[in-house]
Amino acid sequence: MIRPRWTEEGEFIGEERGSYGELQALARKCCAWLHVRGVRPGQKVLLLVRPGMDLILLVFALMRLGAVPIVIDPGMGLGKFRRAVAHARPDVMIGIGVAHWIGRIFRSSFRSVVLRLRVGQRFFREVESSDPVAAWKHSGMRYPVVGEDDLAAILFTSGSTGAPKGVCYQHGMFLGQVRMLQARFGIEAGEVDIPFLPVFSLFNPTMGLTTVLPDINPSRPATLNPAKAVAAIRRYGVTNAFGSPVIWRIIGRYCREKGITLESIRRILVAGAAAPVPLYREYRNLIPGGVMASPYGATECLPVSAVCDRDVLGGTEHSSASGNGICVGLPFDEVEVRIIEPRLNEVLVPGQNLRFLPQGSIGEILVSGPTMTRAYYRSPAASALSKVEHDGRLWHRMGDLGYLDARGWLWFCGRMVEAVRADAGLLYTECVEALFQDVPGLKRCALIAWNALPALVLEPEPELSLSRRDFADFVNRVVVCFRERHGNPLPVEHFFVCRSLPVDVRHNAKIHRLTLAERYAKHKPYGVSPVPG
Repeated sequence: MIRPRWTEEGEFIGEERGSYGELQALARKCCAWLHVRGVRPGQKVLLLVRPGMDLILLVFALMRLGAVPIVIDPGMGLGKFRRAVAHARPDVMIGIGVAHWIGRIFRSSFRSVVLRLRVGQRFFREVESSDPVAAWKHSGMRYPVVGEDDLAAILFTSGSTGAPKGVCYQHGMFLGQVRMLQARFGIEAGEVDIPFLPVFSLFNPTMGLTTVLPDINPSRPATLNPAKAVAAIRRYGVTNAFGSPVIWRIIGRYCREKGITLESIRRILVAGAAAPVPLYREYRNLIPGGVMASPYGATECLPVSAVCDRDVLGGTEHSSASGNGICVGLPFDEVEVRIIEPRLNEVLVPGQNLRFLPQGSIGEILVSGPTMTRAYYRSPAASALSKVEHDGRLWHRMGDLGYLDARGWLWFCGRMVEAVRADAGLLYTECVEALFQDVPGLKRCALIAWNALPALVLEPEPELSLSRRDFADFVNRVVVCFRERHGNPLPVEHFFVCRSLPVDVRHNAKIHRLTLAERYAKHKPYGVSPVPG
């Protein structure tokens, strides 16, 4: 593992390095340190530490100890975060100073915590001074033996379209994820990875990858300094990289302006949302010897399928631009995908309301495989709603709409709760929004329901610097461009303009469409000029 230090201009000023052997020794000592401080096997441990070596070390040590780390993204908002902590009922909290202040202020959410440990500047010195052999001999305990079916971690969803839920991960599921990712993408031991989504650095020791820790604020990924990121990729010969579309747009713009290509990159994995077609096009030139790919999945089942730039460019992009959804590729070998008739907020019962749809029909995506989680933590009602037994195996409802084409490839049309009803039937977010891609001056858009009518929220490119007086003209320019490309009729007749669409904190990629619908419920939309002639 390497933690480089840079100036704001991307000039190298130093680094910290650690080997696998050192990480293993530290994990043993950290396990002993945790045990001496009172953490016991089976306890649920809320981790509130910054991404990096502290997080990696604590996760491995807790798993070695047989305790269960709980990971909740504080960026989901204080209200959701507090409710998630209260629901999880952790026994132990390990966190930085500000986390302990939050725990004191909101005592009711943290009332289950019986042990609080602070991680600060002295943490590593205390761990280094621990004696794992003496600690375990003194206690008379043995390292617990965990199996593939034992609970390994509780990871909370982002809550972008509902309340965050704790997803129960077993040890075997993590092993399955590593096996499937290595097989599909040809990831080899000895490669160098830079994980712009820091939690994915936890996979690297298992795959034998060197980790270059990026200088990034996980709560604000859009503030990434591309000079530092590109300097790290080039200095260490990074071959593998993981990040959201917003990360790669920032890095791509910087490389284009500086005339830089990333020669060492073999693959870029885009997380949080599918890579837009323009991003695929741009990186064909920026990574001449590599590939950009988008794995599809969710916290409850990851990965499900994947698509790469070669599949999209000159292939599926034309169908997507025509409003047929986004191709998310061929399912992984160990994953099975089925499409069923949508049943929003209904528990599925085989033989009653579980109906499978034929090839090409849009419906709810159902998946099953070795990385599919079995249940939500302390949420039997949510587990019953999201799972169904069929053909002797358990299936997970992704909450997404899509279809399978003649090749068996999966297409994504949007979240089920975000589909909008119109006179002609349901409108799907990804299908409608794709019709407006590549419109000059339009960064992105979002389909929402406005007073039971479909509407589109437009986000202009920031360099346009539009005033409110310009919004109506901007809407008309977008509509004129649409008509020139697709003709009539428009899929929506009501428009809003938003300077910056609300997105998830984790990836800065998932648009909060339900939030937008609430925001504009009482606003008057911009109308559409009639067709000339």
